[in-house]
Amino acid sequence: APAPSPGIPAFSVAELTLQAYQDAAALAASGRLFFGLDCGFDALNEKLNGLCPGELTVLAGRPSMGKTTIALQMALHVAQTDKVPVGIVSLEMTIPQVGAKMCGIISQVDPYRQRRGRLTQDEQLRYFRAINDFSRLPVWTFSEARTAEAIEGLWVQHPEVKLWIVDHLHRMKGPGDSKHEELGTITEELDHLTKKYNKHLLLLAQLNRECESRHDKMPQIGDLRGSGSIEEHAVNVLMLYRPGQYQELRAPYRDNTEQMQEFMRKTTVLIEKGRFEGVGAVPLAWITEHAIFGNPAPPGPSFTQEPRPHWQGDR
Repeated sequence: APAPSPGIPAFSVAELTLQAYQDAAALAASGRLFFGLDCGFDALNEKLNGLCPGELTVLAGRPSMGKTTIALQMALHVAQTDKVPVGIVSLEMTIPQVGAKMCGIISQVDPYRQRRGRLTQDEQLRYFRAINDFSRLPVWTFSEARTAEAIEGLWVQHPEVKLWIVDHLHRMKGPGDSKHEELGTITEELDHLTKKYNKHLLLLAQLNRECESRHDKMPQIGDLRGSGSIEEHAVNVLMLYRPGQYQELRAPYRDNTEQMQEFMRKTTVLIEKGRFEGVGAVPLAWITEHAIFGNPAPPGPSFTQEPRPHWQGDR
């Protein structure tokens, strides 16, 4: 049997504890409102304390809710605002598709025309400028890392990367006699890696169809597809919910264009598990014309005020 790992004496733990608090206090004194990386969404930063090192966050949702989009927006904001290298492991899209998605987020051009190569002259200028801006960001993209062992290999090769995004869990492979065991083993190993290398890992995951049988289609933590072990090993479990994606929920607004537009903007990130910060709900906004997420409009008499986009790059 392998020898047990040596313990850490209390005085050393006390020193580490003091240093951790002093680091947090220094950030607070500088005017920063949270400890972790800036994900670009104010209320989410407040609720999670930013994207903190050593934490595994699972972001789950039904297909077409926008999990990949919001994750890539976070990646761009961390790379631009905190100047921190980001690693993206995409198991659903090709690397050029990921690049096109991120440059579309930066430029905020019409996504329909972008995919078909039919951008207007003004949009082309913005899109080409976005490609140039994107080329200077500290972002790494990978398309083949389907096991926790392969993920660790990337972390060893790129120690400078602080935020990792894996899209998504249900396309990964791991040991186990059933899918339940396989997913549990993968999330346990990934949780171990986040602590071992002191990284933040944003792990995207699918939900089963259970939420679609509910009247409001609201997801719950038990809807995580395949295994309850996913929530066991994650520090944070987030559920992305856009009611406007369901035809039945849109029906009451079909005769009122303004109300329909407002309803389509509604987005909530449900924090179903927060080991350190607790549970809750964070409102966001879906900006339909650009197919991205934004911070919600401030309260006021106008219900049609444009949400502030999270991306503040030059255009």
